[in-house]
Amino acid sequence: MRVAKDAIKEVMKVSETYWDNLCADLEAYARHAGRKRIQMADFELLFKRQGYVTEKTSLNSLIRRYLPWEEADKLIPVIGADSKIYPKL
Repeated sequence: MRVAKDAIKEVMKVSETYWDNLCADLEAYARHAGRKRIQMADFELLFKRQGYVTEKTSLNSLIRRYLPWEEADKLIPVIGADSKIYPKL
């Protein structure tokens, strides 16, 4: 299906605004917690506030559902056979 150029421009504008707001919220959560680095807990809080993470849906399940396995494995810690946690947190 063909998409008009003005429609693509509008989608790009809205997407940029969404990501700018998301990043600002994550920064605010980290700053409020007295940290200089954004952590997974900040993402979880953001997605809870947006209604994506609930009692029935965890952040890890969303990561597994929507990201490729190789990217999900970088975000979800697991304990290896050597009793070390991967990826390092």
